[in-house]
Amino acid sequence: LWGTVLIAERTLMRQLKNILPTEHQTHQKIASYLIAFSWSLKHQLRKTHPGADLNRLLPPDTVAEILGSSMPTNRILLLVGHELGQLREAGKVSDITYGLMDNKLDELAHVLGGCERLASTPVPFAYTLILQRTVYLFCTLLPFALVGDLHYMTPFVSVFISYTFLSWDSLAEELEDPFGTAANDLPLNAMCNTIERNLLDMTGQHPLPETLQPDRYYNLT
Repeated sequence: LWGTVLIAERTLMRQLKNILPTEHQTHQKIASYLIAFSWSLKHQLRKTHPGADLNRLLPPDTVAEILGSSMPTNRILLLVGHELGQLREAGKVSDITYGLMDNKLDELAHVLGGCERLASTPVPFAYTLILQRTVYLFCTLLPFALVGDLHYMTPFVSVFISYTFLSWDSLAEELEDPFGTAANDLPLNAMCNTIERNLLDMTGQHPLPETLQPDRYYNLT
């Protein structure tokens, strides 16, 4: 899903630059909206406030409008669509071109919905309970099944097999929420930084932000 964000936003900027090569202010404005979308999505998934990132990317009145919405990330998509609609009304882009660009906004909307679904859909409690009880029961009875053949090696083999099954149980809990700040979660700060650097470079805005390394920024919110 986050790979789709990068691809869709780069494609949209490439289309704008190719079709409207001299509209530098438009390029920068829409690039700022797209960058703000990625940072806002990150904050939404981690349940943090996006104000600091939005204020450095967008004008104060625009930030106030976004933060005043109950769905700020989706509001940013609405503002990007409004900018593209104005270009269409002004005759700067054709209906076909507008449709191609709007398809990229549709992809971002699908990403937004997909991430929301992942973040808000926990593993069912009944599934977790049955899995844990089955694993614990299996690990408890395992030595009795092995002792007749393995004798004194039974504890070692039982511990190894039990460790594997208990690890699978823990892995299911880790995968339930991939957007947090634990060491195994997605490095969303580094991903947003990559998107920002790409779009700023495409619109000729320098200097670019320093590259964030995922292993250094896992736990930043």
